[in-house]
Amino acid sequence: MAQMRIRLNRLKSGMIIKDNIYSKTGTFLIGSGTVVTQEIIELLTKHFIDFVNVEYSVAEESNQEVSKITPEQEKAFKEGFQIAEDTVSRNLKEIASNDKDVDVNELLDSLNEVVIKADTTVNLCVLLSKMKENATGLYNHSVNVALWGQILAGWMGYSDEMIDRVAIAGILHDIGILKFAQNELKGFSFHKELDGQGPFTKHTMYGYELVKNKDLDQSIKQAVLTHHEHADGTGFPLSVNNKSINPIARVIAIADVYDTMLMKEIGFRKLSPFEVLIQLSETQSKNFDPVTLLTFTSRLAQTFIQCKVRLNNGQEGRIILFNKYNILRPLVQIGTGFVDLALRNDLHIVELLD
Repeated sequence: MAQMRIRLNRLKSGMIIKDNIYSKTGTFLIGSGTVVTQEIIELLTKHFIDFVNVEYSVAEESNQEVSKITPEQEKAFKEGFQIAEDTVSRNLKEIASNDKDVDVNELLDSLNEVVIKADTTVNLCVLLSKMKENATGLYNHSVNVALWGQILAGWMGYSDEMIDRVAIAGILHDIGILKFAQNELKGFSFHKELDGQGPFTKHTMYGYELVKNKDLDQSIKQAVLTHHEHADGTGFPLSVNNKSINPIARVIAIADVYDTMLMKEIGFRKLSPFEVLIQLSETQSKNFDPVTLLTFTSRLAQTFIQCKVRLNNGQEGRIILFNKYNILRPLVQIGTGFVDLALRNDLHIVELLD
C-alpha cells in the first residue's frame, strides 16, 4: 500500500490515516492507522488541518466507471466509425450537390452502430479522443461532432428526441463548406474556421441555405446557422448572445470546438483532451453557455479515470483521482509516487496513452 500527502478536501471516508495528526497548538487529534469517517473529516476541518498523510490503494479508491476496451472492440469500433463516415460523406455530398432530402433515419442508424460498438459512454469518450489523434477532414469531423453532441445532450438530460436532433445538427453543422469552390478552399483549416475572420465564416450562411427548406425541425436549421455564435455576442454570423442561441446550438458549439482543437492540422500544435478542456474553461468560457460547458468539461474529464497519460515533463502515469474543486487537474500515480496536478501548475497532461 502506497503513502501520499493530500489536501484535506481530497480526504474521503475509508482512507487510512498514516501518521498521528496534531492541531496547530500541538493537541493530539487523530492516531496513525485510523480509518477516515465523515466525523473525522469534520474534526480536521474544524482545526484547520491543510494536509494529511494517508495510506492509499488504487484498487480501493474509485467507484467511477472505468473504460474497458479490448483490441477486438477497438477494431470493431473503428470499422463502424468508417461506415458512419462514409454514410455521412455520401449524404452531405448529395444534399449539397443534388438538393437531396436529409435521410435522418439512415444517418441516425449509422451513428447508433458506432455507439453500440463502444458499449458504454465512457468507452465512447475514450475511443473518440484516441481516434482523433490522426484524423481530420469534414466527414470525420461531422461524425465526431454528432457523437460528442449526443454524449453532451445525454449528460444535460435532454429527451431522446432532442438527442436525435442534436445528432443531425452535428452531422449537418459544417455542410456549408461544400458550397465553396475548390480554389476558394486553399488555405482552409478547421482551426482557422473558428476564429471568425476571413471568407470561411460564410459557411454558416451557406449551410443554412442548404437546409432551410428541408423537412427538418427548425431547431436543427437554427443550429446549422448559429453554431459559431458566442454566449457574449461576439460570434458570427448574427452576433447574437446566449439568450438567442437554442439548446441544440449550445451543445453543437462546444462539440465543434472541442473536436476541432483535438485535430492535427498544419500550423497548429496537437493538444491533449485535458489541454483542450482547460482552454475551453480558462480562455474560451465566455463563448459558451456556462451550464453546458461545465457539464461537458467535468463529465468528460472523469471518463479518463485510470487512463495512462504522459505529462509535459515526459513522465508517464495513470489518472487515479479527481478533485471536484479542480476537475481538470487530477491526481496522477507515477510508479509508487503521486503527482497532484492541482498543486503543480508547471505540469499538465499532454497525451493519452491508452
